[in-house]
Amino acid sequence: MEGYPQGPELSRETLEILRTPEQVFDSDIEKARKESERVAERLRQIREEHKNSRGVEFDLESKIGAGMAKTIQITWADWRDQRGVMLSLDPITKGSGPESGVFGYKGRYGIAKRTKNRFEYESGTSRVLTLEQLFMVPEGISLIVRPTMVRWAIGTDELSMPYGDKTKTLYMGLGFLLLGGKGHKWMHIGMHEAGHLPDENDENKAWTTANRNYASLTRGDKERIRQIVMGKGRGRFDLLEKPFYGSGPTIGKIAKYGLVSHALGGDAKVPDAWLKGAGRTMEEFNDKIIEAQQAFDSFIM
Repeated sequence: MEGYPQGPELSRETLEILRTPEQVFDSDIEKARKESERVAERLRQIREEHKNSRGVEFDLESKIGAGMAKTIQITWADWRDQRGVMLSLDPITKGSGPESGVFGYKGRYGIAKRTKNRFEYESGTSRVLTLEQLFMVPEGISLIVRPTMVRWAIGTDELSMPYGDKTKTLYMGLGFLLLGGKGHKWMHIGMHEAGHLPDENDENKAWTTANRNYASLTRGDKERIRQIVMGKGRGRFDLLEKPFYGSGPTIGKIAKYGLVSHALGGDAKVPDAWLKGAGRTMEEFNDKIIEAQQAFDSFIM
């Protein structure tokens, strides 16, 4: 591994995920909940802070009047013009004052600009999207976010049940998003999670929905396509940049990691050629899982 300090041994959580890598994309809800509780405790112990590494910046900022609740900001920054794309998770609190607790988060995403030593959403140039808009979830469905280290999942649990079947909990693996500037690409997992909604369990259909929705963003937009072809645009999540060695995961590679890991577990269909190369694919993906755990530990001590 390069770029992040490696501890003397892998965590118990990482070892379990390496045995069942498909749970990066579709974790058991109860295991995701437990991991999110450990992450919540770590976040509670951290004061306001700012960290940056390899093109990604991480900020924790206390919410005024909300006790220990903090807004989480992850910005994939472009140092050439001091702009970037930011994901912010705003706490939903219960209780009041110093005793208040974080119930979950609501997410926003959009273009940001640097203001002194932090980023703020830029007004007047691009609409700030809710995560429901960003991931193109079916109409009427609302998301409550709970951060995890590397597990992603979506479904109904103790957080969302009181609000009915139109509210879902999205467990979001921050470790992948903190993999430097290339961590932005892993946001596409969120579109895959939305592909499971409202009640779709088929992995192939979930990925097909995610990739079809992604393609719809540029379909028929000649100017946007021209910018991408010229190398002046990279599409949502930077997934449409011109590929070169070491450029990080592509939309196809992320889907391949998800489908092959599920196929080895018996609940996804993949081409024979993918199965023949499954060992190498999973070796690559295991390296990414380990690096994501290290990135998480580096930013959220």
